[in-house]
Amino acid sequence: MKLSVNNPQPLYQQLKSMLKKEITEGKLTPHDRLPSERELCTKYDLSRTTVRQTIAEAVNEGLLYRIHGKGTFVAQPKIDQSLVKITGFKETMQLRGLKPSMKILEMSVISADVALAGILQIDIGDEVLHLKLLGLADDEPMILSDVYLLSLLGKDQVEELLNNASRGDLFSMFIKYHQNTGNTPETSQQTFEATVADQEVTELLRIDQGSPLFLLTAVVYSQEGKPIEYRSSYYRGDRYRFSINRQYDI
Repeated sequence: MKLSVNNPQPLYQQLKSMLKKEITEGKLTPHDRLPSERELCTKYDLSRTTVRQTIAEAVNEGLLYRIHGKGTFVAQPKIDQSLVKITGFKETMQLRGLKPSMKILEMSVISADVALAGILQIDIGDEVLHLKLLGLADDEPMILSDVYLLSLLGKDQVEELLNNASRGDLFSMFIKYHQNTGNTPETSQQTFEATVADQEVTELLRIDQGSPLFLLTAVVYSQEGKPIEYRSSYYRGDRYRFSINRQYDI
């Protein structure tokens, strides 16, 4: 693809389109280092301002990332997660050709504090099953979740369900858990916030401290409208993008 001043598309957009094409075609692969700004200026006969604008937009769009003192590199493609339909981690990863797995970091029975009791509409001190789970794709950490489940099952039943979760089938595990306790999930009230990684999250997700994250909190309700699960999950901001189609109210 040649850049041309006669093209109605601005030069910086032409260069960005060319980079996108090379990434799509596999000529540039994740973590490849881009030529320096000076080299790009010389190669395409562009000003430093044009090249910098191209790189800045590509970084903002998640196509590239910078490492101070080392240069600009091709980013891993983001997981595009739809907000219209609730899908499981395993299905989401497999649809993108990635191998999902799930690590069980913690499993314990805890007593509900004031906040958790209020969310799940139970008494303070009632027993709740707490799971800390790490979702991986191709052995790369993607999601860190704390899950609190209502209505405890026997230990053997829980361990059997968690064996499925270890293969990345977290979605099915939760549905089966609730169904086995007589609660069929129907709706999930979710909230998304932008945040940054603290030290614990940094170590588990293998990212730099202060890296951008999506924090998702969700309360799952049964068909009877009863809260049966509370979940708090960190999604890596460099690997996830959330999308939804919205209709104008006219």
